[in-house]
Amino acid sequence: MRYVFGDMFSMVNRGSNNILCVTTNGTITKSNQLVMGRGNALQAARLFPSLKTKAALMLLKHFKPQTYIPVNLMPGKEKFKKPWKTIIYGFFYSENLPVALFQVKKHFGEYADPGLINFSTGMLKAYAFKTPTKIIHLPFPGIGFGGLSVEAVEPLLRVLPDNVCVWRRRKSVG
Repeated sequence: MRYVFGDMFSMVNRGSNNILCVTTNGTITKSNQLVMGRGNALQAARLFPSLKTKAALMLLKHFKPQTYIPVNLMPGKEKFKKPWKTIIYGFFYSENLPVALFQVKKHFGEYADPGLINFSTGMLKAYAFKTPTKIIHLPFPGIGFGGLSVEAVEPLLRVLPDNVCVWRRRKSVG
């Protein structure tokens, strides 16, 4: 794994060997859209307007949804404490999607889950080893709207091979 600082979205349209990956949750709306309302997921959804629907339909095709009541809700998200259709998928990539998906949360209103990040990292590791000519660009997972610290997540990422670039917006001092 390599760290890169800057705007990960600068890698859009940089060739077929580059795979842009966004951090996501597993919440599917009643209108069959993957919730992508914050951070790099929102940026990707704005860049690729059909992404939320295409991603949800592909996930529903490959994974069995479950009914889930969120438990680890962020402050102000209590109104979402009702049953939702969610999918646990970890890492998902298809050439039919403009980006890969790296799951950090079950429900969009929750904090990121280190166990789920570890699961997603394992799946990304397997994919990266299987496709060593692909460069996978991943935002540092779980630290923005996920609410986790860099120190909590960084050890989970150490297993990733060198064809995975983990992006940060700017270098932190100190």
